[in-house]
Amino acid sequence: MDIKKYLDIKTIFILILATALILSFIFRRGKTIDNHQVEKDLLEQENKSLKRNNDSISNVNKVIDNYIKLIADSLVITKQELSKVNDKIKKLENKRNGIHKNIDNLNVNGVETQFSDYINGK
Repeated sequence: MDIKKYLDIKTIFILILATALILSFIFRRGKTIDNHQVEKDLLEQENKSLKRNNDSISNVNKVIDNYIKLIADSLVITKQELSKVNDKIKKLENKRNGIHKNIDNLNVNGVETQFSDYINGK
């Protein structure tokens, strides 16, 4: 048997690592049950506080959502009112820039009669 053929550097290194792993499993310290109970209690307390915080954040989110809905509704109403006002402004501008019916019908010869009719009507 040629042992040198089977024992090269890689094999020796693997055997050393395997031995170290087996020894670490044998001599390791295990956690006691008491430590686990303490950790469990701490985690339960933290969970309860997180649930309370989550509930308060959810309540605040609901209030903010309602406020956002109110603002959105008022924006829609404001946009509608704004469009109505803009329409009125356009109509008034058209009237201002337009020619009135009485003035449109007047010519040079008819100015005198219209003016005298206007004065006599008052």
